[in-house]
Amino acid sequence: MADVFNLILHSNLFNFTIFLLIIIVICAKVDINAALCKMKDKVVSEINNSRTEKDNSLTSLADAKNEYSKLSEELKNISDMAKLKADSLSKQVALDTKQKIANIEKNAENILSAEQKNLTSALISKLGVKSVEFAKYSIIEELTKNPQLHNKFIEESIAKLDEVVL
Repeated sequence: MADVFNLILHSNLFNFTIFLLIIIVICAKVDINAALCKMKDKVVSEINNSRTEKDNSLTSLADAKNEYSKLSEELKNISDMAKLKADSLSKQVALDTKQKIANIEKNAENILSAEQKNLTSALISKLGVKSVEFAKYSIIEELTKNPQLHNKFIEESIAKLDEVVL
């Protein structure tokens, strides 16, 4: 019997049975089904997260492609608006410049006209004074040359005064 017991002790079947008993005890202590369910749920959750991220990425890619397709049109619109504004500004500056030039010319003409009037007035004034002086000199010279004119001038002046007093 000792040989049979020794043979069983050293056989593979006995070792396998002991190993199987140890695994059954460990499985009884540890809830493998719950651990496998947790792992399965975690993998399912990761797969769902990956799908959600993929969908979000595809949506972002579609949005980016859409924005990119509109980019050339938006750049053209911006360029056109800039050209319109530049043309408008250029026309406004040209118009303002013409208006300012016209105002400057008008002011220059007004100043020139005023200066001409002042000069004319000054010349007329000087000419009047010179004319009176020349007439006075001429009358004195005539009276000096012809004393009878002096008497005639006195008589005419008295006659004029008589007319005014009467």
